[in-house]
Amino acid sequence: MSGLDSDFTVLAAAAPAATRRRVIVRNTLAFLAALLVGLVLASGVQHLLRPLTASPHLHVAVILAGSQFDDPEQLALPSGSVFALDLRSTHSGTADIYAINPEGKTAPIWSTRLQASQSQRTPDLRLQGRRGQETLRIVFQPDVNAAGQHPATLVRQISVLHV
Repeated sequence: MSGLDSDFTVLAAAAPAATRRRVIVRNTLAFLAALLVGLVLASGVQHLLRPLTASPHLHVAVILAGSQFDDPEQLALPSGSVFALDLRSTHSGTADIYAINPEGKTAPIWSTRLQASQSQRTPDLRLQGRRGQETLRIVFQPDVNAAGQHPATLVRQISVLHV
């Protein structure tokens, strides 16, 4: 076979050994990359190639005597205290608020729809009844997102020492 039969043969025959090794390595890497992409797509993980969506976040503030306490975990309040909650989420959804008394009994106290990035304030709430450790549980269920997925339910709790 002469060097004039094809350009490929002439170039390959004329290339030094180091150049041939680089070409082989480059072609092998290109083949492996294409194989990897094919395996990823065939294995059903196409969702990894979609843009990421932000996880929902729920912000809860307690409004008491004109002051706002952001995302409190614990409060100590005297019997008869009047306060409100301010709820805001990055996603639209439904928020349910439950009161858990010192005996562990749970009662729903309020429910509302939240619109993304808009604050929603509860009616005034009054702390009354038996003294002890109470809990306010806020359960937020985000709406189904654009990808048809149902984001996880978010739960925030505020422990209230009823004195």
